[in-house]
Amino acid sequence: QLSSIARAKKPRWRILGTKGAILDEGNGKFQLNTEIEGVVVDAEVAYKEGKWDTYYQNIAAHLLRGEPLAVTPESARRVIAIMEAAEKSAKSGKTEAVAYP
Repeated sequence: QLSSIARAKKPRWRILGTKGAILDEGNGKFQLNTEIEGVVVDAEVAYKEGKWDTYYQNIAAHLLRGEPLAVTPESARRVIAIMEAAEKSAKSGKTEAVAYP
């Protein structure tokens, strides 16, 4: 769940695994906790520079003027399949296959 009205906020992203974790509060950096070649890593990592607004501008241009989409539904289906497999795995406690490998 994500809420910006709660007094105590939760991380925007909380990704936990057996070999590492990522906590991201959406403030331009994220916390990485892992182990690399036997060395424990607890680091703050800055976001890569990007132009996130161009994605939404492209969608508007597609809807208003018929311009081609930069990200098509077909190209996004693997990402969605990975997210769905991760959710299913979290519920089942088992490794789940990705629908579009």
